[in-house]
Amino acid sequence: MNLDQVFLAMLTALQKASRKVYEISKRSFTIEIKEDQSPVTEADFASNQIIKNELKCFPIAWLSEEDSDSLSRLEEEYVFVVDPLDGTEDFVKRDGSYGINLALVKDHRVIIGMVACPERKSGNYSPLRRWKRREDSCINSKGSSQSICLKDSL
Repeated sequence: MNLDQVFLAMLTALQKASRKVYEISKRSFTIEIKEDQSPVTEADFASNQIIKNELKCFPIAWLSEEDSDSLSRLEEEYVFVVDPLDGTEDFVKRDGSYGINLALVKDHRVIIGMVACPERKSGNYSPLRRWKRREDSCINSKGSSQSICLKDSL
């Protein structure tokens, strides 16, 4: 598996999901209550679907806060782990303290982790366990000519 391609696809997915969540945050949106009494919004579902669509070309198992879990993922070498809207209660309050989390796990260890903060138009990423923080609100792929800036996409 080409991890550079996976990394770039994850960045693209994060950018698109961030744009959509940001757009939804600026208007009225639907809110439902889950069985555990926590809120879930149309932004949770939209972000989840965008990320899933962007990453479906990779034969990698999937674990998301907004999908049913398949324990067969525990036997897989690679798994995407997604929280398409971490901090839904904060999103509902419109306080800006929410994010989107995306990780690639190999053999039960995170090898790529990403967090986007749509309201702040910023993000952090960790390719192969090396955390990078971008104060200029850009997420860049180290060693690649492609850059994805959340501030330019929102």
